[in-house]
Order: sequence, then structure tokens, then C-alpha cells
Amino acid sequence: YLIPPSISNDIEFLIFCCKGNFNETYHERLINSIYLDDDNFDFYRSSVEGSSVRNKIRLRWYGKNSYSNINLEVKSKNGVVGKKNIYKLPKVNTKLLTNSNYKKILNITNELEHDSSICFANLGMKLYVSYIRKYFLSFDEKYRITIDRNLKYSRLDYLQDMSDLVFTDDNSVILEIKYK
Repeated sequence: YLIPPSISNDIEFLIFCCKGNFNETYHERLINSIYLDDDNFDFYRSSVEGSSVRNKIRLRWYGKNSYSNINLEVKSKNGVVGKKNIYKLPKVNTKLLTNSNYKKILNITNELEHDSSICFANLGMKLYVSYIRKYFLSFDEKYRITIDRNLKYSRLDYLQDMSDLVFTDDNSVILEIKYK
């Protein structure tokens, strides 16, 4: 849900007061993601079109430090069944990543391609997204709520160097509810 920034604190108050008895599960933290796709944006298009079979591939790390442990996350959906595989990658300086070197720097090998069932040959870094997230979990652990704010994003497909990022700031606040 997209919620007005002016009421985001009220929403957090309501989360703590509701019958689900929610607690904050992590400290608020900065999330950074780089989304991979082909030049036709096939992963993006299949998601927007609501295709029953689709993939989302991203590089993700946490915090402001540019020298970080990175995860490669491969999310796939086949009908109503979804899964997410997370592959730990080497610690690298994220500012050095480019479309021409990210596979080598992150040691994306044929073994990883085989294990993840994804061919990285035609994939490039397309979008950088960062935001601050708060996490809440119900006492029965059936419901998880996240609130994302301070969204920033930048296209990467024409970028030569990560130090050249030009961010678009978005004041939106996003509320997501997941359940088991």
C-alpha cells in the first residue's frame, strides 16, 4: 500500500496497538538493491504483466557502507508457488561495480548459473534502489509488516561508473503486509 508520509507515524502506532500484537523485529536499516534484467526488460515486464511464471534477480546489501557483503537473490514464481534463493557473494566495494565487470567482481560462476538456473550472459545492472525499512512481526509469526521510506533510485543501464549515480528521490511510504 502507498501511504501518505504525513501519517506514517500514525500507522506505526496502529501496528503496535492492533490485536496481532506486533513487535519490531529488526532495527530500522538501509536496504540497497541492484536489479538485473536483459535489454528488453523481460523480468520487469513479466512482473508488471502479472505473468504466472516469472523471475526477479537482484544484488542486495544493507547499510551505508560501500564495502559490503552482497547477496544475489533469485526470486521465482510459478503459479501460486514462490521461492527465493539467496547466494552469498564476496565482500566488494559496490562503487566499483559496472555492467562490464559485475560478474567478474562478484565471482558469478558457471556453477552459480547452474545452481540458480539463470543465465547471466545477457543480464545487466538496470536499476539501483535504496530505502529505509522498518520490520514488524506478529507474536504468532503469521504476519509480517514492513514500512519503506526515503526511496531513492537510479537507472544503471547507461551508467559507466557507480560514482556517477543520479538519484531520483521519492517521498512515498510503502506499507507491505505478508502472511504465512
